[in-house]
Amino acid sequence: FTQCFLLYHLCLQATPKMESKNALRVPLHFSQPALYSSKALFYRSNKDHQAHIFLVQSRSKDDIIMVNHYQVERNSFDFNSFRVPVKRPLLAHIIPDDQDQIKPQISLITTNDQFCALDLDTDKLVHNYQYQATDTALSHPPDVAHMAMLMLMCAICAYAYNGLYQIALFSVLIFGFAHHIASFARDVERDIKCTIPSLQKLHHIVSCAVYADNAIYFVGSQRSNPTQLNCFKFDTVDRRFCQLHSVDVRNISPAPTDIVEPHQMLYVEAMHSLILFTNTAHVFYLPLTDAINAKWKLFEDIVLPEIPGHRHQSMQAVVAFKGIIFLFYQREHDAMVYCWDLIFSGDLYQTDDNAFAGYDKFEDCLVVNTDTNWCHFVGKNFHCKFDLAEEIPASLSITHLQMYHSLIKQYSLECAPHAVVTMDIQMMILDYFPFFL
Repeated sequence: FTQCFLLYHLCLQATPKMESKNALRVPLHFSQPALYSSKALFYRSNKDHQAHIFLVQSRSKDDIIMVNHYQVERNSFDFNSFRVPVKRPLLAHIIPDDQDQIKPQISLITTNDQFCALDLDTDKLVHNYQYQATDTALSHPPDVAHMAMLMLMCAICAYAYNGLYQIALFSVLIFGFAHHIASFARDVERDIKCTIPSLQKLHHIVSCAVYADNAIYFVGSQRSNPTQLNCFKFDTVDRRFCQLHSVDVRNISPAPTDIVEPHQMLYVEAMHSLILFTNTAHVFYLPLTDAINAKWKLFEDIVLPEIPGHRHQSMQAVVAFKGIIFLFYQREHDAMVYCWDLIFSGDLYQTDDNAFAGYDKFEDCLVVNTDTNWCHFVGKNFHCKFDLAEEIPASLSITHLQMYHSLIKQYSLECAPHAVVTMDIQMMILDYFPFFL
């Protein structure tokens, strides 16, 4: 009886929400994501509280970065381009500690394995982003050292020669020579320090920004040992890289039988963990409560229904409601959607009514979710969005309603042990309980 009542209550709450592709503007100068390294990023500014989506594409042959900026509330696009050689795949992210600007800074990894940032507020490229904060003293050496050297050389010249002309000439030459040597040494030190040594040994690199930690995490497989997964992070507050524990997938129980190559990495707030999808049916996770000492683990009870990249099938995943992962499998004219509940049950569900089956361009789309859980699909001459709350399977909704209902009943018993809280009152409380918001 309780399940039937909850299902009836769920049906009363259901209101279809979908906005067709014709209602949304399409990006400018945007190529097919399958042909270029592409990334879709969501950003909400703390300054004007407006929502933005940035579509970043790289064209490696001419070192051009193209940025399409979509303003969600205004439903409008603008476009800009920058000349910077970036590493493929495009490891672009919104820098977590920079949300006080109207437009953010986007981090990039160059082909020289250096960290730079695109400041979209000023349309400038910030080279060697991590170097500027850590070594300001080295980037601007004090003039006291130069003046001391000049005075010393002047005294030597005055002692050796008794002519003011020779002293002035020697002083100017020595000062200029010392300045150029110091500048050259500074540049060499900066380039050496700003090179990320871990990237040179890795391939199939994926990354994920975690705003709660003010960090960007990177994972890749070693070129010399494909079974080894290396992980490191960039701290956006201290602007420095930190090596984390690497893992040999053969030592994980049960060990995968295939060579593991990272496919996509996500952050799940409900678990405070990183989720790593690979080219296998296995899924790994890394708890971030103690990221320095944490080690990658394997979800033993979860096997993906389809392997990413198998049979020319692409897979993209987004996190919604702080703990539910939506898996979008795209192949030709077909699309399948699964929900992975990491809040309560930990089970994998297939959506009941596939609202995505009517669209035939999902294979060449970028998928990005917003903080209001409207998921955008953007491609060349194509843009639509869906309300992910309406894609929750009924079985998963009933599971969550039962969990919340049990919580409400237990809370009522503890707070009002002598009062009778009827089912109608419990349902009224459930109406105002946060549920897939």
